[in-house]
Parts: sequence; structure tokens; C-alpha cells
Amino acid sequence: MRNRISESFCHCHVLAAMLAAGVLAPLPAHSVVINSSFTGFSAAQEDVIRAAAEQWTVILGGTQSINLNFTVDNSITALASTSGWVTDGTGRPTSANIAVRESAYNWTTGAPAAGQYDALRDMAHEIGHALGFAAGSLPNLAANIATTAGGQRYYDVDHSGTFSAAADFALGPPSAGTHAPGPPSAGDLMTPSPIAGVRQTPTLRHAAVLTDAFDYGTILYGFGGTAGYGSLAMTPNDDQSSSLLNLPFSLNFYGSNYSNFYINNNGNISFTGPVGTFTPQPFPVANQPMIAPYWGDVDTRCGGCGAVYVASPDSNTAIVTWDRVGYYNQHSNLTNTFQLVLRNRSDTGAGNFDIEFRYGNLSWTTGDASGGSGGLGGTPAQAGLDAGDSTNFFTLPGSRTSAVLDLDDTTNLASPIEGVWSFAVRSGTPPGSTSDNPLQPVVTSNGWNFNFNIGPNTGRVFIDPVLAVGYDYVVNSGPNVQTVLLPVAIGDGVYDLWLWDPVLGRFVDSNIDIVGGNIYDFGLGGVDRFSIRGIEESAGLDPTNVTAFVTGLTFTDIGTVDLTMTPVVVDTDEPIPLPGTISLMSLAALGAALVRRRAGKALH
Repeated sequence: MRNRISESFCHCHVLAAMLAAGVLAPLPAHSVVINSSFTGFSAAQEDVIRAAAEQWTVILGGTQSINLNFTVDNSITALASTSGWVTDGTGRPTSANIAVRESAYNWTTGAPAAGQYDALRDMAHEIGHALGFAAGSLPNLAANIATTAGGQRYYDVDHSGTFSAAADFALGPPSAGTHAPGPPSAGDLMTPSPIAGVRQTPTLRHAAVLTDAFDYGTILYGFGGTAGYGSLAMTPNDDQSSSLLNLPFSLNFYGSNYSNFYINNNGNISFTGPVGTFTPQPFPVANQPMIAPYWGDVDTRCGGCGAVYVASPDSNTAIVTWDRVGYYNQHSNLTNTFQLVLRNRSDTGAGNFDIEFRYGNLSWTTGDASGGSGGLGGTPAQAGLDAGDSTNFFTLPGSRTSAVLDLDDTTNLASPIEGVWSFAVRSGTPPGSTSDNPLQPVVTSNGWNFNFNIGPNTGRVFIDPVLAVGYDYVVNSGPNVQTVLLPVAIGDGVYDLWLWDPVLGRFVDSNIDIVGGNIYDFGLGGVDRFSIRGIEESAGLDPTNVTAFVTGLTFTDIGTVDLTMTPVVVDTDEPIPLPGTISLMSLAALGAALVRRRAGKALH
């Protein structure tokens, strides 16, 4: 057993392999996934094409290579076209040809020029076709395209057999092939034609389609260095940290602005100082603002272990990769690969950013000094966010239990990518603080889960269940619900409040109507359960749309709330619950949606 006092807060400056002067400068991302050759382009135009390729490199995982041959052809009618796919034995494209009428575009990596077609947008569009958005040439994609009875074509990302606007990728008519429905003003990169002066970029929704169809990986790759993950963050060690690194952009995390960070070997980053603690302490941890994709006792000294890397492929992205890391004490029989991605979203407001946790493979949970044996047992790893103020925090499902290994099989994305969890931080606050950025549910085969912390300064918490015509709320533990704020303009905007009858043991109609947009107060002491009914079928709410019904709640006291919600659908003449329930399972005003894919995949 090692000395906890001397090693819990070790601060080790990295050696020459680290970026000079602790600055995380943008690296030239020579993409391994997308290799490009050029005929007839200027050097500046080639740079635009490389920038378009990098947009895909930082959104689509995997180490597979695709060779793209770009050629100037000003005689073609189209602005650009992709053809000549070659695929490997799995049906994944390995090369394609892209012809470009280069004279039709404004070529810049800066802001798009008004009134001109943006080359960066269209090169990213054509690369999307080359990577797989080509049903006519690539059977893998075509195999999962379906059409609703009403004629809506879509790629069935979640394999539900029914169209979900939230989860699936809508397609235009058959004549549009694998383009998104137009017009271009719809805002999707894959609409058939660009709109002058407007730039669109790849999103996680596009990555979900391609990952599902062609089994691209989860871990982002191709950022230079010996391993493809950028620069070595620190030499092989146990419990050590990087020097203070500059972020490529400033971020607002729980109300504090940060431009620097430390990478800690034990699966997290921190902002106010290095952290060497090897056994994960349950959030919240005072004075330790932290983002932790997998806080456990990482050991990279073992033979056969990988290392920790850092990269900034562009000025809007920072990526930290824990590649094939072992566990204490120098064990490599089980290794974990996971990644933290920070994305600048200052386009939505100063300091705004997105957080992604990406899990390639999780095999161990615990080091020997944390009570583990063979990498399991003891105090398992924890994943989540901590404001460092003893109040605001969020943990992913399974944290500090053996179920933390399931993070590589699950996701909170509406368009699911196994092993990818994404969180939007807006105005310093994570999801749940406003109706525009609601707390999303954890979606399982048994229902929807919410779990969050109510602190002394927590305002109204906005949550968004997957809903049809009603739903039941039950507080399993924590303070009671004091007020509820329901959305406006859903159906007639008037909802029926049902309250629990302890004698009958069921909800009964209270004969109270709640008007959307008006706060309803449950009175002294609040209630530990209630039900909202009366949402008209004509409202057409998609039962799988996680943004269908944003609800605001306040509570009678501070504490951690565990809330079970059961959506209600109409089957015959009576509302019946969907199979299973929703139990809230994470902490702080931040949410996640957990989607299990491919039922046949073995879980840890």
C-alpha cells in the first residue's frame, strides 16, 4: 500500500516532450482518417480542403484511412461531385474521387463571404459523401434507410423501426439520394445545395449515421505524434500531472472563467491546481473544479501500457486521450482507452463550450490501492463534472460502482453513438438551468432517468422527459416538488393535474387545470408525487423526442433528488404507461440520456 499523504497531490512538470512553455497550441492535424491528394488547386485552396477534412476528423472517430483524390474540373455542371468509391471487406469506403468546379467558390478558412458559395462548407459536404453519405454506391448505408407511411425517408440511427425526429437522420425524396431535406436554409451540412454566404459543419448527428453504417470508431484520432493523439502529456508515471497548459479558448465552467488547465494522470483535468488523488472521492469535492471522463487509479509505468496525450487540432478544440492505460500497481492485463474533448461554442455566447466523454474500451475500474483486486472491486472509477464549490456537480450513471464499465456501451446522444457522452455548458451552467438547455433523461430499455443536486442557490430545474400524452412524477428520495412550470403551446396548452390518493393507491384527477407558462405551487410542504395528463394526441408528440416537453421544477429544500417518471401513451381508450419507468440517476443540474444499442452486445 502506498503512502497516500505523499502521493495524493503530486505535482510533476512534464518534460521536453510536453508542449513548450505549457502552451497548448493548435497542432497541424495531419488526418490519418482522411488522406487527401490534390490536382490543380492552389496551396491556399488545398488548405481549405484540409480544414474541411479536419472538421470531420474532430467529430468522427476511428483509425481507418480513406484516401480522397481532389481534382479541379471547371467543366462540370455541379459545383462539386463525388464518385469512384472503393470499399474494404466490411463495405467501408477506403477511397473516393472528388471533382470540384473551383471557380464557383470563395476559398477561405475565415468567415464566409456574403453572396458567394463557401468552399469550406462544400468540401466538408463532399467529404461527407465520400465517408459514407452515398446510399446508391454504398450498400451499408442503404441497408438502414426506411420510409414512413407518410413518405418520409430517413436513416434509422436508433434501429427502432419508427421515425424519430430527435434520433434519426431525415432524408429528402428518393431523387435527393442521401441528402438531408432542403432548402439549404434548413441548416444541415448535407442539404443538396449550399446557400451563398452560409457555412455549415459536420455534427454528431452526421457522425452517428456514419458510425452506425460503417462501424467507425469512438476515439478521435489523427492528430500527429507517435501514437496519432498529439503530444505526450506526461512521461510514464503514477498519480502525476502535466504542467499548467493554455487552453486554445476561454471557457466558463460553473461561473468561473478558465484559460488554463492541468491534465491529471488519473483520468481527469482540473483548473485551480494539479490533482494526484487516486481513489475517486464522491462529488462534490471542495476547491477542485474538475472534468473527469474516468477518475480512477491510472498507472502508465507498466510494460505494454499506453500513455496520456494532448492535442489541439484547431483553435476551437482541445482533446486529451488516455490511450490503453493500465491500473495501479503497474498492471497491464486490463487497459482502458478514453478521451475528453472540449469544443469552443462561443458562437452561442462568450465562454460557452461543449464537453464530450468518449470511451473506446473500458476493462478495469479500480487500482490496488483503492481496494481493488485484478482491476475490479474496491472503490471503482467515477465520471462526471464538479464545480469545486461543494454544491454543483454531476456524475454519470454507474460511477463508483462496477457499472461504470458500461459507459463504453452507452450514450446520452439522441442520435446514439455508443461510448459518446456530450454536455452543453451555456452561460457557465450545464443542462437543466434554462428551458433552452434542459436536463435530458437517461434513456434505457426500462424508461428514463434523472438525478440532480439541489443546492441553496439552485433555481428552477428544467427537465425534458420522452413523452406522449402524460407522465407521472414520483420523488423516491430528496426534497419534495414545490412548483411546476409546464410548456406553452402543446396541444391546447392546458393540462390536467392528478394527485396521489393513498387510500386508493393510485393517481386521481384533482379537477385542477394547469395552464402552460404559469407556475403552479403545490402549497406547504410540496408533494412527493403528481401526474400530468390531458396532452392531446393531436399535439403529435414524438415519444422518442427528448426535447418534446420541457418542464421546470423547484423543490422545498436542498439535497439530491432521485425522481422516477413514467411516460404515458394512449393504447386503447385509457392511458397506459410505457414499459418501465424513469429514475433520475446523476447529480447536479446536469442531465444525460443513456441509450443502449445492439441488445446482443455483451455488457461488462
